[in-house]
Amino acid sequence: MSRTARRAGLLLLCLGMILPLGGCHRQAQPPVAPAATKAQAATDLDMEPIVREFLANLPADWHEVPAQDVATAKPFIVDVRQPDDYAKGFIDGAVNIPLRQLTVTLQALPAMDQDIVVVCNSGHRAAIGMGILQMLGYKKAKSLEGGMEGWRQAKLSTVTGPVPARPTGQAPRVNEQLQAAFTYYLTRTLPVHEGAMSPAGLTEDQQRKSSMELMENDTFDQGRSVLMVVDGPAEFAKVHLTSGAMNFQLRGLVDLVEALPPTGATIYAGACKIPNRFNVEPKLSRFVVVSTSTHRAALGMLSMQLLGFHFVSALEGDVIAWRAGSPTA
Repeated sequence: MSRTARRAGLLLLCLGMILPLGGCHRQAQPPVAPAATKAQAATDLDMEPIVREFLANLPADWHEVPAQDVATAKPFIVDVRQPDDYAKGFIDGAVNIPLRQLTVTLQALPAMDQDIVVVCNSGHRAAIGMGILQMLGYKKAKSLEGGMEGWRQAKLSTVTGPVPARPTGQAPRVNEQLQAAFTYYLTRTLPVHEGAMSPAGLTEDQQRKSSMELMENDTFDQGRSVLMVVDGPAEFAKVHLTSGAMNFQLRGLVDLVEALPPTGATIYAGACKIPNRFNVEPKLSRFVVVSTSTHRAALGMLSMQLLGFHFVSALEGDVIAWRAGSPTA
């Protein structure tokens, strides 16, 4: 008997052992497809038109609001820092909702047509939270310019209590699939430290050894990250970055990143240590988005990650200040 025939016989024998008595006399029922989970629905959503619309409609102020304006207008403030940071000092009245919980705590926010200001330490996490709220329909959501650091530099006061309770109103009706997509992003896609890279971390990244210097290890290596500057041409000209930095203006980021060519990578395999060059799909390359504004860098990172780029960070700080202090810039 052939091997194929033996396998077929064994399969029939196993099926006969599992089927209930009389099963052969029953009409076969088609299998019921499992219901799509929220996670599946979230990953099936095409984010490109949503991100494109958000970026194209960014106003002149980039949805940032100066600290003094916040102090004067007294809008609803949502502080997206972790509770331990929040407890060290917050703006009086600010409600604490950590960033990764934002999309599942919409009932704690005011109506979608009300002014909301998102706050964090530097502006990085606040920009992510503001961008997500804007794309969900909160068109008056803004981010505190400079974060709590900017608030303190403006010599505005903070408090440690009393801690405001989260409002418990009715959550607004938003696109459920889009809400699920952002929840998936915040809980599963957004990397450790929310993708923020410190100036020291960027210096270390840009000092990575070349592929040839790494030949002693069996490794897959892409070298240093590609720098993406999301400022205008005039600002980009002031930076004078090396290392193959690219200038992609934030409002047109979608069209530009879709046109990225494959990037080179090197893999070393086995004892021979012979490098083999091949092209890597751009979404698998490593990028660091930089700007003269932490806020804009974070929005660029958010947009690229929502478009499916897997390894994107954002400089937490001013790229010109980083360049001035970095020997590798």
